[in-house]
Amino acid sequence: MRCRKEFLIILLLLFFSSIPLCSGYSVDFWNFKPFVGSVFNSPLEEKLFYEYKSTGKINDLTTFVIVASAVPQDKIDYYRTLINNFAVNIVNEAKDKKFSKYDIAKYSVNYLHNNLFKGYKADATRISDVFDTGYYNCASSTAIYNIVLYKFGLQPKVIILPDHIFSIFYIDSYKVEVETTTKYGFDVVRNPKGIEDLLKLTSFSYVPEGKDKRIEAGDEGLVSVLYANQVLLYKDVGNYEEILKASIKSLMLMPNLNVAYTNLRSAYIGLINKYNDLKDFDTMVKVGKEALIIFPSDKDLKDSTEVAYYNSVFMKINRGDFPGAFERIMYIKDNDPTYYDKVKELAGILVQQWGISEIEKGNYEGVFSVINKGLMIDTNKTYYASVNLSYETSKRLISNGKYDLAVMFHKKLLEIFPTGNELINNLGYIYNAWGISLMNDGKLENSANIFENALKDLPNDTALKQNASLVYAKLAVKMFEMKQHNIAISNISRAYELNPSQNLNDIRLKIYIDWVRFLTFTDENFVSAKKVCDDALKLYPNDVDLIKLHKYISDKLK
Repeated sequence: MRCRKEFLIILLLLFFSSIPLCSGYSVDFWNFKPFVGSVFNSPLEEKLFYEYKSTGKINDLTTFVIVASAVPQDKIDYYRTLINNFAVNIVNEAKDKKFSKYDIAKYSVNYLHNNLFKGYKADATRISDVFDTGYYNCASSTAIYNIVLYKFGLQPKVIILPDHIFSIFYIDSYKVEVETTTKYGFDVVRNPKGIEDLLKLTSFSYVPEGKDKRIEAGDEGLVSVLYANQVLLYKDVGNYEEILKASIKSLMLMPNLNVAYTNLRSAYIGLINKYNDLKDFDTMVKVGKEALIIFPSDKDLKDSTEVAYYNSVFMKINRGDFPGAFERIMYIKDNDPTYYDKVKELAGILVQQWGISEIEKGNYEGVFSVINKGLMIDTNKTYYASVNLSYETSKRLISNGKYDLAVMFHKKLLEIFPTGNELINNLGYIYNAWGISLMNDGKLENSANIFENALKDLPNDTALKQNASLVYAKLAVKMFEMKQHNIAISNISRAYELNPSQNLNDIRLKIYIDWVRFLTFTDENFVSAKKVCDDALKLYPNDVDLIKLHKYISDKLK
């Protein structure tokens, strides 16, 4: 009997908008080694990061925002020139106007909206999007605006919200907040039109100072958000590797950016689903365990890893790699016991299918090696798999007339599981089949011997007793017909002992009477006749025929 099972299925949705709290996460992303390899897509990108790590500041914001917004490597110089030229144009336009710093910053917003920013689009996060199409989002427009402000000697920063970013700078102690997504967004705190237009364009509500959601950050925060925003570029095409890398880079710059944790978790779940669909469960395990380093209490990730381990073993079983499946289970038991309870559920199907493969090869000794391996995993499941193997073995061996091998196989099974009722019953079935086969072939003595051996092993098996009784009864009739009354009586007595019945009792009486008559009237051996008659009367003291025969014999002996 083959056990039918299926791969466990996981369905994990990607919630890019839900934001887990990053408090409690303590991973050093600078030293984190993800399974995808290096998170950097170019030597230039790596150089920018390690310059920041070394100096604690971003020295080339223009290049960094272009790289962080996922502009292709061969286009970086082109867009860097465009940004610088555009900033120079603004500077040149403003230099003769004798603007204050406040007015210059305001003029820059207007200039950008009149000459570059054509329309808001939530996923227009690449700097190249802005210059190629005129579409922008909050991150890309803030990045360009802050670069321009630096050209005027201002020191802009950013305010980061869970789903939004905008620019902020100070003129002495005077704070100016700029929502670059709207042309009315300059000094938005003092401009209700800007707040209204922001909501209309983006569905984002302005979050005033004093709210916990606001995070003020420098250039590293801006670049971090641009990396986090790469999810907008890659989620629909399922490029979870790039989302993972971008999220890690985001967290290298800003370890408390909640949205980056959300995106990182979603990337891991996307990768888990990807490798689950590909049935690459070993990689799926690697991804799940890596994710749990960052999100150790995440139940979805734990469940996914458990499923991955389970399916990795099941696939090996399904492909016939039984030794590999066993080694995998033992590895999990020894090295990752958290997931062992689930995986050991496969012990039964492993033992059963592996055992059947050995049976099909005629390697019945190999079955016991398999069972012993199963016992190292789960005794109960191995037992029931062994029961199924006993059925399979008995069916094959009996069909080939190899009853003796079937008996030996099951007796050895019972050495392993001495109290296994199913195995005991199956051994009885084999003995019965063997004995009945011999009986049907007319080999009554051989059949009786098989049943006697069977009853030594299984003295309480009712079916064995009934069938053995039938064989002895047939033997008794055979011996009776051959006038071997003593053997007939022995056989019929054994038949009655095994399965007492009135019919057998009557047959025994008939044999006794015929034996006494034969000794009396044919052999005229009255001494022997009297002895047999005495024995019979002990069993049947009231039988009239025996009483008459006994009187006749006694008279003859006087």
